[in-house]
Amino acid sequence: MPTLYELTTNYQNILALVGDESIPDYEIADAIKVLDADIETKCSNGIGLLQQIKAYESSIDNEIKRLQAVKKRFASRRETIESIYVEGLTAIGKETTGVMTERGLMKVKKNPPRLVIDDEYKIPRRFIKTTIVEEVDKATLKSSIKSGEQVDGAHLEQGVRLSY
Repeated sequence: MPTLYELTTNYQNILALVGDESIPDYEIADAIKVLDADIETKCSNGIGLLQQIKAYESSIDNEIKRLQAVKKRFASRRETIESIYVEGLTAIGKETTGVMTERGLMKVKKNPPRLVIDDEYKIPRRFIKTTIVEEVDKATLKSSIKSGEQVDGAHLEQGVRLSY
């Protein structure tokens, strides 16, 4: 029977494998299967391993949110600076000819026209498109199958998950 230190080291090594994207999932599963430990210790360490992975996922989600906020801030600043240059080039009459620099040509370009609908109800019928959307009422279908009704094209499946 391995020592507690050895078990802890083994699980830390597996945790390091989880973060390495070059290691396939089956190799991680094989590493967990060969751990020499009793079932209680193995499950206890498994809970710790899974909780650590969840914590990593959560910290990654938080970092994604933080980076999205940073990206939004940079986009806003870029748009502000662009508008300053549009105003400046327009004010000096260089909006169409632009200014050539060692980094390239800066000039004002017109965007393609975009449609703005002021009042949808005043638009003539010939511009109105009617679409019919059919979709399965999944809640009703599930309820019917649960109550014993046989429905062609659908069935219920019972999955499993690990609780810890």
